Amino acid sequence: MPHILLSSVRLPKMPFEQESFQFLGQYFDENTQDSLILVQYQCKRFFLRMQQKKEGILVKCDKQSRISPVGILKNALMQIRNINADFCLRHNLSPNKPRQEEENPYFYYSVQTLLQELHDHHFESVNLEIGFGSGRRILQTAKQNPSSLWIGLEIHMPSIEQVLRQITLSQLENLRILSIDARLLLEVLPNQLLDEIVVHFPIPWKKLHRRVINDVFVAEVKRVLKPSGILNLRSDDEEYFRQSLDLFLQDSKSHIEIFKNRKIAVCSKYEERWLRQNKNIFDILYRPALVKIAQEKADFSFTKEEAQGLYKYFQGSFMPFKQCFESAFLSIQQLFSNAECKVIQLCFGSVTQPQSNYLLLFPDSAEYFNPPLNLAANRRIHQILKKYHQSFIHSTI
Repeated sequence: MPHILLSSVRLPKMPFEQESFQFLGQYFDENTQDSLILVQYQCKRFFLRMQQKKEGILVKCDKQSRISPVGILKNALMQIRNINADFCLRHNLSPNKPRQEEENPYFYYSVQTLLQELHDHHFESVNLEIGFGSGRRILQTAKQNPSSLWIGLEIHMPSIEQVLRQITLSQLENLRILSIDARLLLEVLPNQLLDEIVVHFPIPWKKLHRRVINDVFVAEVKRVLKPSGILNLRSDDEEYFRQSLDLFLQDSKSHIEIFKNRKIAVCSKYEERWLRQNKNIFDILYRPALVKIAQEKADFSFTKEEAQGLYKYFQGSFMPFKQCFESAFLSIQQLFSNAECKVIQLCFGSVTQPQSNYLLLFPDSAEYFNPPLNLAANRRIHQILKKYHQSFIHSTI
């Protein structure tokens, strides 16, 4: 993580501008002596975090508001270092590599960016692969079908970087890569968008709630697949295969095909290893019955009265706390403030898929730093926050 360590900090009066970076304000935590610095660079905004350590003051990128490419964050830290050159004890701000300076157009750091493109796309079909691993299958399929859009999900960053290099070399304009939990993405995708969902060799976690395929996942699959759409599950784990099949069979009007050791056009490196060991491979092709489920619209705004109530509530002493509800939770972790604004560090949503964000409170208005995803758990927590200052019983942590 890029950072600098200072013996002391001297900053110009905010707001100020330095080398195209606008330093808009500093917000302080009275309990910990931590602070956040709000930075704007072109159309991107983010926080830098200052923390008091035994050896000095650590200034680093804030994880919750982190943007890409990382070169922007490093350059912002370099401006702080240049202003405080006489106080710099050490830093790890090596010169940016080319890939750290440029945003890869095929990697979508924000789900909102993908949703905006999907709103008015020109592709004949839209398809999703969950956990593409080495990327062999999704790369080959995208090459062979240039008129189809493929969305690839993966959480293993080395695999993502490898695939992004191949996309760039092959100039594949029909591939989009995200690092996000598939269950989160499915919940925010529009109705009847996808032609195909591919889930090859998902991890057979022992804890069922960690598995990609569960009853909630299947319900979302029914909503986002087109009437002719299909889900392809391929697994070497027979228990996982049977458990998934039981879930699909609960839909009595669906069309299901199952195969054992079916040959496919493109095998992953993982699959080739199992085939050499003569291990069985199981397939499910699932075409759900057509369902019409309205996707609830999201409104994450606050009225003037709600904002005033929240601002007044957080004027007093602050203690972090967490409150659990049915299928959702809210954790208010830290309060930063200055004369104009209060910045509340939040974690909320589903217990299995928590979301981190900041809530910015002004005397007459309030807004989230990043728009929350349109998830049922997020909508519920937002309604709680709107009335939070009125009658909210919580426990401190």
